[in-house]
Amino acid sequence: MRRKTIGVMLTGINGSYLTDFWLMMKKASEKHNCNLFVYDGRALKHSKDTDGKHSIIYNFVNKNRIDGLVIFSSTIANFIDDLEFDLFLKRFEGIPLVSVGRKVPDAISILVDSKEGMKEQIRHLINHHGYRKIAFVKGPETNLEALERYEAYLEVLEENNIKKDPDIIFQGDFIFHTGYEIMKNIIIKNTEYDAIVFSNDDMALGAASAIVDLSQKYNFDAAKKGIMCGFDDSINLKFTKPYITTVRQPFEEICNLSLKALLDKIDGKGKEKVYIVPSVLVIRESCGCKSEKNLNDISDNNILDNYLKSSNIMLDENVQTYSLEELYDRITKLLKLCNLNSLFISKYVGGTILYKDEYLFNVSYDIPEKSELLYAFYNGERIDCIKEDIKYFDTKDVVPDSYIPFEKRFIYLLTPLFFDREHLGIMCVDATNANPLELQMLKIQVSNSLKGALMLLERGNVKRLLPENESLALLGHLLGNVSHDLMTPIMSISGAATVLEDLVDEYKDSIGDRDVTIEDHHEISNEMKKWIKRIKDFNSHISKAVSTVKNQAVRLGLDITNKLS
Repeated sequence: MRRKTIGVMLTGINGSYLTDFWLMMKKASEKHNCNLFVYDGRALKHSKDTDGKHSIIYNFVNKNRIDGLVIFSSTIANFIDDLEFDLFLKRFEGIPLVSVGRKVPDAISILVDSKEGMKEQIRHLINHHGYRKIAFVKGPETNLEALERYEAYLEVLEENNIKKDPDIIFQGDFIFHTGYEIMKNIIIKNTEYDAIVFSNDDMALGAASAIVDLSQKYNFDAAKKGIMCGFDDSINLKFTKPYITTVRQPFEEICNLSLKALLDKIDGKGKEKVYIVPSVLVIRESCGCKSEKNLNDISDNNILDNYLKSSNIMLDENVQTYSLEELYDRITKLLKLCNLNSLFISKYVGGTILYKDEYLFNVSYDIPEKSELLYAFYNGERIDCIKEDIKYFDTKDVVPDSYIPFEKRFIYLLTPLFFDREHLGIMCVDATNANPLELQMLKIQVSNSLKGALMLLERGNVKRLLPENESLALLGHLLGNVSHDLMTPIMSISGAATVLEDLVDEYKDSIGDRDVTIEDHHEISNEMKKWIKRIKDFNSHISKAVSTVKNQAVRLGLDITNKLS
């Protein structure tokens, strides 16, 4: 029997709870023996300018390549209304569909019972800790899960005879920076509360970062402001301290259910229905508890070390160049170093195109029909001479048929290549065995180098320097990607510093304590050394990222090196 191929539409694979979703989807595809085409886009109509440009990848969904489609609707449709979402879905008519996080007619819908999980969390704050003045940060107004979480908050307040206080209810949007700004305003205005609950982890992490950053500038009780909870149990919670109490979404169950229900439907065994899975309260430290049981899943993992290993590999191999052939040679070396199996780079025939994500709501809009394969790395080796009969192919096929490994299971991740509003083509990488953090680093460095090189190629003059305004725009685009990538190490340095402070206090308390043995002293010392090394490694990672930007500036003829020192 032919192995089925499923499309998966995500709004990213790294840096938030989407990483967990991505990892569990990979695991589920192995369990159910199916291939994946992963469309790595962003939320539709998000105000952040670059996000709309990533969403072009949703135009690549192709009935000839996939048997069914899983859409992570709760994040893709964060900022659009029902009518816009219906218009968006029209381009996928005829494809068996699973919607995660949002109910869709004529599709299998998998919903998380966010309401009960949030209720349990608010009740814990009231009944276990005695908090009464509980602040709340809402999610996007068009997001149904966000609305449910806010309703849960209001209902638990009412059942405990606590009056709603509009002064401590804030409008959020699930974005890290928004959480930072909300907490910054809370600190400046000296807004008081017993605890603050965020509708998702990313905003909670932004708020935690603001508390650390502003603790020296403003006179406030950082420990009291830091009594907070999140929602999702995202991977980034592992990089901060105190560890944040949250509500876990059952990603493994969601992903397994998505693929099983969809494969059954494709085989004629299942039908459209709505599944509801529970969310689970995860008690950690930030609510005021000390729960060793739930700290183990953080302290015993190797996430930090894997991140450092992968990020240092990426940044040590600087691929910034405007010579395409030199770039391809460096990419080949990088892929072999990282043990990645396949990667393909193609550009649209006829040149660049202009794109806005509003085009996705017009079913008549389509991407260029044909693309040209520029670079192929397949089964561990570069294809030096791409045959003429496969060099040009249908754009929506992503890659020529010759490079689809039907004989084995595969996961192809698709990423758009663009500069400003000009779209160049796509990059397709085999992500079957890739570390998501390593994969993200590869995407950022390779795609930024390609954008510069391909833009110069498209404009027909490789040797000339771009005018200063275009050079600054290209550099700004690189800075945007690098700054996003630096969020995790910066947060990690903050968390590591907090851990070190705790260890120092622990050591002070142990002085003169006869029950503390020499082995205990050595254990504390070794733990300190481990965290100091991590801080140094993260600092090295940041320095290398800044060096990348400096090198790019030099190639663009911009004198900014002093400003980046």
